[in-house]
Amino acid sequence: NPPLQILALTLSGQLLFELSFDGQTLHTVQKHPKLKALPTDYLMRDIWWATMPLSDVENAISPLNLAVFDVDNVRTIYPKDTPSTAKLTATKETDGTLSIQNHDVPYRIIVSDVEKFVEIE
Repeated sequence: NPPLQILALTLSGQLLFELSFDGQTLHTVQKHPKLKALPTDYLMRDIWWATMPLSDVENAISPLNLAVFDVDNVRTIYPKDTPSTAKLTATKETDGTLSIQNHDVPYRIIVSDVEKFVEIE
């Protein structure tokens, strides 16, 4: 299988980072110098948790003492002992984008197809 590639751009097209995952290891191909402290392994983890099937997420987070709640296009991951304290919220928007909010770090990312921003002929 070819590696999974993730490219993050600003709305103006400036490169933020490029990641590659070969099935075993996450590689940072490029990263904007101002994002040197961005934890790309956690960023990828958050994207996976937001997009994986529910049963896979449950299996992945259970050893971490976390639980997941999915309802109406919103996935929330929280500590099992404090369900009112969300660690991650992922919302599928009506335009097809995915908004992921990490409440611990904190950061927010929007995942979208490049076609939404670039006219391809």
